[in-house]
Amino acid sequence: MIKTDEIRDRRFRKVFRGYDPVEVKYFTEMLADEFAQMEEKLEKLEAIVNEFDQTRKGRDKILQEAQDRAASIILDAESIASEVIANAETKKRQIQEAIDQLNLEQNKLIQRLRSVLKNQAEILTWLEEAPDWSEEDNTINESSEETS
Repeated sequence: MIKTDEIRDRRFRKVFRGYDPVEVKYFTEMLADEFAQMEEKLEKLEAIVNEFDQTRKGRDKILQEAQDRAASIILDAESIASEVIANAETKKRQIQEAIDQLNLEQNKLIQRLRSVLKNQAEILTWLEEAPDWSEEDNTINESSEETS
């Protein structure tokens, strides 16, 4: 790339019927000034591009960290959820076993009560069918009083 100083310091040979040295010098000075301004703009743009690259790299790093953190949070949440579900299933199983045991005990109690009630009903039936001993008791009491 040509430098500004090279433009300014450029010398041309003088020839008969050549270009006017003053015009050439004026044009090269003007050209060098324009070139210097473009170099300054280019430097500024390169600085902006570098800053943009740094910002983009920082943004990309932050974005990657956020994605990694989000993935970690999701894994933690899934792990916790699995643990909660496993605990809930265990608790459900324990509760179901307790319910089954209570149902079994209830059925046993019902069977015992039915057996007791059946026995009581049989006793009642037997008592109802039994002869009336009260009249015989009176007769026995009266005869024992007479002998005495």
